[in-house]
Amino acid sequence: MTPAGWRILGLTVALLAIGLIGRMPLPLTIAGAFALVLTLGLVWSGLSARALIVERRCADETPSVGDTLTEHLRVTNRGWLPSAVAIEPQSTLPGYGQIVSLTIGSRGTATRTLAFRCATRGEFTLGPTRIRAFDPFGLCQASRVESASRRVIVLPAIESSASGDRRAASGAPEIAPDAAAIRDYQAGDPVRRIHWPSTARLGRLVVKEVERSGSTNVLVVADLDASVQVGVCPDGTEERVVGVAASVAAGLIEARRAVALIATANRHLDVRAGRGERHIQSILESLAVARAGRSPALEEVLLAEIGRLSRDTTLIVVTPSIERAWVAALARAGPRGIPTFALLVEPATYGDAASSLDVVGDLLSNGTPVALVKRDRTLIEALADA
Repeated sequence: MTPAGWRILGLTVALLAIGLIGRMPLPLTIAGAFALVLTLGLVWSGLSARALIVERRCADETPSVGDTLTEHLRVTNRGWLPSAVAIEPQSTLPGYGQIVSLTIGSRGTATRTLAFRCATRGEFTLGPTRIRAFDPFGLCQASRVESASRRVIVLPAIESSASGDRRAASGAPEIAPDAAAIRDYQAGDPVRRIHWPSTARLGRLVVKEVERSGSTNVLVVADLDASVQVGVCPDGTEERVVGVAASVAAGLIEARRAVALIATANRHLDVRAGRGERHIQSILESLAVARAGRSPALEEVLLAEIGRLSRDTTLIVVTPSIERAWVAALARAGPRGIPTFALLVEPATYGDAASSLDVVGDLLSNGTPVALVKRDRTLIEALADA
């Protein structure tokens, strides 16, 4: 019953009491009329609620962060009574909540489209749905809940290329087509091969030497160990690591590489190597639900994987860690002929953290190219300087 209905009910009771105590017919007549109206309203709203069917349909059940989720509502009245209706589509999506008011005639149908901007990656549900039906006087209401729900996975956003293709790599295919190594400058080396960012960091002239590695497989290791993350989601290193790993993996698959993914997260994530759009979707869905948590240290994971990798696999590490232990572990790949690349999410640009200069120097000294991914820079810009 609505607030107005409760007021009418109170007035009815008061008039009934006055009529009975004072033996006055007019208050009794008015009370009887009010009671009849309330009874009619209760029956009307109850029948209307049972006669309504709500269908919810999404145009895309795997949107990305930043996308607009469009949901289509179709409300059908199977009864003969016209209905004033309030539909409350519920969801576990953060911030999702709208009330749709409709008036539907006898045996009628009404449709509405809802739009919601996805701000957080993860797995969510659309549903259940609460239905409230009102009588024509607005005095009574009846409600019920349709428990049907469906799953929606909000994927991590891909840092797309200039073409704007969401699935394209933001320069990522340039990470691993060939093995790249940094060495000291030697007399006779062309000036164009001097790697100026590394020269500035190391304080001596170095050149980037590119050799055909023949690598066709790529393993991306995303470090989501909670102990090395800086900042608070969604504006922290955790989200950037996920976004960079997703972008790199998608880009390399677009470059027709077979890509595998391992993430040290709240639960161990291991996606086997594969190709094609379906594999991109599989990797993105896996990263969508990955959360930072207690996990084996990055160096332990690297040592275990390097022992299993062959020369035809490039190893790419995405991490905000400035611990030098994982760099030493990654150096074990060199003697085995395994090409490596590091994407270091610069923690000092996300919060209170020490400089990554020592880690960068160790990586370059070991012959591992490194791209510094800073908070205010795109992945394209970071790769261009690597």
